[in-house]
Order: sequence, then C-alpha cells, then structure tokens
Amino acid sequence: MDDPVHNPAYTEQVSRANTMKSYAHSISMRPELTLFGLKDWVVNEYQKASLLVAEMEKPVDPNSWRHQVYDHITNFAQTGSRAVMYLLVALRTDYFGMPLPTLTYLEQSSQSLFMKTWSLWKRMGYMLHDMLAIQELFECMETEPSMKVPEEPAEYETAVSGLGSGMKIEAKKLSYKYPGKNEFVLKDVSFVLQAGETLALLGFNGSGNTFSQDNKLIAGKSTLIKLLTRLFDPTEGEILINDVDIKNYKQEELYEKMSVLFQDYRNFPLPINLTPSRQIHTVASIREHRHRKYPAT
Repeated sequence: MDDPVHNPAYTEQVSRANTMKSYAHSISMRPELTLFGLKDWVVNEYQKASLLVAEMEKPVDPNSWRHQVYDHITNFAQTGSRAVMYLLVALRTDYFGMPLPTLTYLEQSSQSLFMKTWSLWKRMGYMLHDMLAIQELFECMETEPSMKVPEEPAEYETAVSGLGSGMKIEAKKLSYKYPGKNEFVLKDVSFVLQAGETLALLGFNGSGNTFSQDNKLIAGKSTLIKLLTRLFDPTEGEILINDVDIKNYKQEELYEKMSVLFQDYRNFPLPINLTPSRQIHTVASIREHRHRKYPAT
C-alpha cells in the first residue's frame, strides 16, 4: 500500500474529519447546528471520515515489493553511512583519538537511550491526551440540560391574521443577561408580531454588549433572535408562539417552522435543497406548486 499522506483521497477524508470536529467544537456554529438539526449529521460524517482514514492508515504489507524495495534502500543507506564512519575512525585513530570498539559502544548506547527516551515521551503524551479526553467526557455526561422537554408538548397550529398565515410571536416583558454578567442585554422588551407581518430590528453590529454612560441598552438584536428561536431561555418574561408559551413546544417541531440566517453564518458542505433534518423546497418545486395552485401565473 502507498503512503496515505500522498493519497488525495486520504487528504480529503482527513480534512473532512477535521472540519466536522471544528463544527462540533465551535461555539459560534452551535445555533445553526441546533436549529437545522445538524448535530447527528456532524457526528455521522466524522465517524465515516475517521473510519476511511483508519482504513487507509492500515500497516503496510511487509511482503509487498514496494515496501521491500523501500526497506532495502533505507537499510543500504543506513548501513553504508555507518560503514563509512567506522572506516574513517579505523584509518585515522590518531586524528579522532578514539578506538573503534569505543565508538561502537557509544553509538549503540546513545541510540538505545534516544529510542527509550523518545518512546517514554510519546507514551506520556498519549496518557495526558487520554486523561484530558476522559475528563471532558465525564464533564459532558454530568451536564444537565437547562431546557427541559415538556411532559405533554403542545401541538403547533398555524396562526391566521388579516395579513396572512404563519407564526404569531409575542414577547412579554422580556429581559436577558448572559451568565456571569450583571448587565441586562435586553430589559422589559414587549411586542406582538402577527402572522404575515414583517418587523425590522435596526442597530449597530455587535452592539449587544455595549451600554451608554447612563447604563441604557444600545442594542441586542442577535440576542433577541436567539431567544425567539429558543436557543436559550430568557432571564425574565416569556415568549408566546401562536398564544402558547414557547417552552411548551418540542424544540425539534418548532425549528421545522423556522428559518434563520445569522450574521456570522457558515457554509456547510451540503446540497442546497437538502439538510439532514428536513427537506428544503427547491426553486423548481416551488414553481411547480405555484403553477398548480395558480395556473395563470
């Protein structure tokens, strides 16, 4: 088998595994992974890429002719260089001031010491890595989810208003402050967004953590959107979706009714008409549906 490092397929799978690993560890990507149901997809893609990498990294067959040729060449080069060194010392003992047996003993001893030290260093590195991984695993297993699944979840029903149908959103005295912070990013925010209605939130980018001298909030648009999509729960107040508390819905069902594009979005290696959690309508399917419903258009 060839060296996998020089195999384009191996490089591609290593890159894909590292990409999935970065997705899982990135805090900024968690909203999209949660909203679009990509968590299981990330894990499955990482496992598939890792298995392919492990398959390509199988030990080289010692009986293959390529391995034998490579082994002979390296052995010849190593043996030849040592033979030249011994020959120089044997012919010029007066110059080197060291008898040949002493050189042989020192060379073998130093090589043995180096190999044992290097092996011990590598084993210590593996042990530390495994200990940290085990610690992270136990910390993850002991973590209790802050947002509980309702025992009797409410059934989502589309809201209808004079502006159309869709989702009605109501915020009642909504306040939020991030864990470990004393300042509120949002304070006593209340509004009603009827189904079919459009609302624009204006403010400077990244101003959610900025306050004026008199401690007045400048903005908190992204925080508000994350609350409305229940990526986390408000510190105070409540959010109603179609006149039902958002906490009474299953998150997976609620996310199927939402579509969000964050300002720090990421591109995922997926077809444009498909996510692992649900099928997204293509432009062609939308046109076909519209033509069936409105033949004159």
